Formats: sequence, structure tokens, C-alpha cells
Amino acid sequence: MTIDKKINFNINQVCKELGIQKHALVSLINSKYTSSIKGDIPSSPLALDIIPQFKKNQQELVKNNKRSKETWKTYKNFLDRLTILIKEKNPDMKINELTEVLIIELLSKSKPKKDEKLSVRTVNKYYSIMRKLLSFAYEMDYTNKNLKYRFELQKSELLPRYIKDENIKEILIAAKELHKGYRARAILVFLLGTGCRLSEVANVKVKDFDIENDLLYVLGKGNKDRYIPIFPEIKPEIMKYLHQSGLENWTPDSDGYLFSMDEGNERQIPISIRSIGRIIEDIRRELEHLPYISIHSFRHTFAVKCLSSGISLHNLSLILGHTDPKTTMVYTQLFNDDLKKEINKNYPFPFQKLLEHIINDGEKDD
Repeated sequence: MTIDKKINFNINQVCKELGIQKHALVSLINSKYTSSIKGDIPSSPLALDIIPQFKKNQQELVKNNKRSKETWKTYKNFLDRLTILIKEKNPDMKINELTEVLIIELLSKSKPKKDEKLSVRTVNKYYSIMRKLLSFAYEMDYTNKNLKYRFELQKSELLPRYIKDENIKEILIAAKELHKGYRARAILVFLLGTGCRLSEVANVKVKDFDIENDLLYVLGKGNKDRYIPIFPEIKPEIMKYLHQSGLENWTPDSDGYLFSMDEGNERQIPISIRSIGRIIEDIRRELEHLPYISIHSFRHTFAVKCLSSGISLHNLSLILGHTDPKTTMVYTQLFNDDLKKEINKNYPFPFQKLLEHIINDGEKDD
């Protein structure tokens, strides 16, 4: 037996009591109805269900050489600890309930070896993992918006930053995955091996890269020119790129740009400074777990490597194009304790071998 239920109400009276217009009430009812049809996150999945999926995704990236094994170890260690904490606090915690407060609690259980508190760099490393996790949840439609904004990365150091060897490999691998990755990788190798400024890289001509005399001609700030030695490990890298980009043969009168937008033998359109900057932005976005890098980080890395190999400040200032040698002095402040110990242990250590080690690490994944 069917029982019909009828609800009698005066819509005008309802609007009067609510203090809203009739059309506003209808709009509200429709929006709620549409929201329920779309399943607008009332059924947000459990964090403990999403974390294993995210871990599996990261393992796939490792298999495809888009994430290093070292990075995966860091991810796994952190995610395992996060899983334990969630189980202890609330196994039914939703993925959209992961907040900075929870992660701070997790990090507070980590005991730094030397300092009383975790460094900004360490916190950023774990925050970047959370940003990746929440981005993954959003891309998989587990959340209705990307919640990575909850974990803002902090900038901490005023001194120029240099890139450690173990991070360079990841950067070169990431560069290969970009649009025209062979060019992006060659530009980064060039930056690491010459210490050139961004504007200088964009304006270098093919003929300036003198493979006959192993010298790079650079027109720097204030139209002051200088020569930089082309280290043995850099030459084949750049020559490989030139062949890949359509240059048939290098000649002393090749007037095209080394890094050009139009490839081939003519090469009349230089790559823009903005395009080089975008390479770094894309890599920084992909490798959020790494310490913050900028275009200048590569120049700083070159300088630190030169100092660690025994090059004098005077000669380094000439290579870098510093008018005042005092400008070069800042790099002496970049030696942390680990680097100092390594220098004392291995000095003198030829720069070519340091660079060769870096390049070869990246080459293993070619």
C-alpha cells in the first residue's frame, strides 16, 4: 500500500522568515542538488588509502628514471612515519584533513644531530613531499582542489647557493624530460662548466666556443670580454648537443648562436633569457624536495668547484668576469664543514675530475 506524503508550505513565507529573495532560495536549492549529484567531496577518501597509491606512483617514477632511488628512500621513510602517526591519532583521517599541524607534530619527533631545531631546508624537504602527495590526490580527483598551498616552502639563506653533486644528477635527469630536453641539459652542463651569467649564455655564438684552442670567448657586463678555458668534459657534451640540434660541422666562422631557437646551421635566433629561466622553473617545480635553486646557483657551483680544486681567487675572478676580486670572496663563505673536510682530504683535486664525475653521473641515465 502506497502512502502519499504531502508537505504543505508557503514559499513566500519561508523566504520572509529566512530574509532572502525567492530567486535566491531557488538558486541555493539547485546548487545543493547539483553538488550532491557530483559527489562534491562528502566521500573524501581516507589518507591511509591514498598514501599507498602515492607511494606506488613514486616507485613508477623511479622505474622510469624520473625520480632517483635516493629521493625515493627519503619519500618512503617520511611516508612510513606519517602512516604510523595517522594510525595512532585517527585511522579514519581523510586525505583533505592533512594539515601543517599534523606534519609539525611528526617533525617534532625528529631529533636533529647538531641543532636544537630542524633546519628550514629539512622542513622544506618534507613539506615538498606533502605538496606532491596533495597534488597527486587532486590529480586523481580525490579532492576538489589542490591543497598543496597548506605547505608553503620557506626561503632561508642569503648567501649564494651551490648545488651538491648528488643533486646535480637529478637535475640533469629532470632536464632531459623537458621539451627539447637535449638542449635544456646542454645549457645546464654549460652553466656548470663555465660559470657564465645568464645573459652571457644567451649571447654566445658557435664560433665563440672555440674547440680548436679549447677557449670560450665571452662578452660580459659592460662589454668587457674574457676567455674561459673549455674543460675536457664540457666539449663533447656541447658538441653532442650541436649535432642533435642540426649543426653539421663546427667552423671558426660559424656565426650562429650556440643555443638557438631556430636549429640547424644558420641559428640566427638566440634562446631568450626567459626561456632559460623557464627551464630552471620547470625543474624546480618537478624537484621540490631539493634545496632551492636558481640560475645563479649554477654559477655559484662552478665557483665553489674551482676553489675546491685549488684555483686562486685572482684567477677565479678573471674567469667569472668580476671587476673587483672582493666580489669573488663571497664564495669562500660557501664552504660548509663537509666540503672543507673533503678538500682537506683530497686536495689537490683536479677540477676536470670533479666535473667528469658530475657529467658521468648524468650520463648513466642517457
